[in-house]
Amino acid sequence: MYDTRFLAEIQGRVSQFKGYLLKEGFTRPVARCASEVVLGLVKCRDVRIQGLGRGLGEQISLKKTGERLRRGLARVGLWERLIEVHLKRHAGQIARMRYCILDVSDVQKPYATKAEGLGLVRDGSRSAGDRVGPGWWWITAVMSDGKELLPVHSELFSVEAEAADHQSENKKLVGIAERVHGMNPDAIMVLDRGGDRNTILEPLLGAGIPFVVRGMSSRSLRLHADSENETNIKRIAQKVKLTEQHTVWRPGRHRRGKSTAFKLGIRRVYLREHALWLVACRRQGGGLSWYLTNCPGTRHQVIRAVLEGYTERWRIEEMHRQIKQDFHLEQIAVRDYPSIKALGVLVMLAASFVMRLGQALVHQILAVTGVLPRKRLPDIPRYPFYLVCQALAKLLAAAGKRPPTPLYLRRRDYWQLKLNLVPMA
Repeated sequence: MYDTRFLAEIQGRVSQFKGYLLKEGFTRPVARCASEVVLGLVKCRDVRIQGLGRGLGEQISLKKTGERLRRGLARVGLWERLIEVHLKRHAGQIARMRYCILDVSDVQKPYATKAEGLGLVRDGSRSAGDRVGPGWWWITAVMSDGKELLPVHSELFSVEAEAADHQSENKKLVGIAERVHGMNPDAIMVLDRGGDRNTILEPLLGAGIPFVVRGMSSRSLRLHADSENETNIKRIAQKVKLTEQHTVWRPGRHRRGKSTAFKLGIRRVYLREHALWLVACRRQGGGLSWYLTNCPGTRHQVIRAVLEGYTERWRIEEMHRQIKQDFHLEQIAVRDYPSIKALGVLVMLAASFVMRLGQALVHQILAVTGVLPRKRLPDIPRYPFYLVCQALAKLLAAAGKRPPTPLYLRRRDYWQLKLNLVPMA
């Protein structure tokens, strides 16, 4: 049995989350359902309703627990309210962090046939023959500043299910950027090559939102404000003089990593009437890449912001892999679309719960549960949340409920008066 102080700390944080939902106007059944799903995800690391019910260990049948959870998740609009409450609760932390990393991943369900909103999605991590399959797109956003990490958006999205509302992936990415920009005007949006689209860049430029996006080789730009001719971005990047050199520590297994040298250069380019910076970058022993940005500052500051921002992109990829590996998001087994979207947000809240534990508490939990690599604190990796999830699951699995009092001890005596009768002589 583990130290009960840690159990009380973890369970107290879940109770605080439920209390915050009640304070924000959630009904008691919905607040209870959301908090129990988050606790079940952390405890049993299973996104299926049956697995969550087993993890809760209630004194009622598993069928009844599953029915209650399904009713709570099926509330229309629940996922939007949960994201709003999450952003409001962590507004102070969001305002302090510098980079907002946006990405689009996928959740494939190759054998599902009756789930709502299934469409063809592409998985870039699989072989060429298995990349396209049925599933949902997964739109995520994470705030990062090099040390802290905070998920701020998670949405399972189907073009087929939301076509009537004229929703698209581009609109959703721009909407996330605008919401974060309203909370932190200095936050820099970081996007991969998929974000190099006019339908994304033009709204960001129009709203004055700073961004860093890796350019696609098909992009063409103007070299001068008064010129009508456009030049391919790759040809422009190849002619940029790489005048600065920076060294970045790239993570490896555990804390062992390696330092990588980058040579960078910068020049002014124009996208229609908008002036942008084009930053060309060549990694030591690697190829040339290029980035578009409208970040303010000197040339050196812009180069530094691009290098730091895009270096942080690996953290959202790690979060995707961790959620799919630890919480088994691809095993989601609900049919109705509102429940699918609600579970997509609750998985993010469970990941946020793990990421926001204090460093001292994390070290104590890892030491008590015995999941430290080589039993040494210095070997904790830079992305420690795989270990933290494993430790929390072991800790909460040992926190069984107090056994119920036997019925014969709970019986009450309803006699109003007891007389000590004495037999008459």
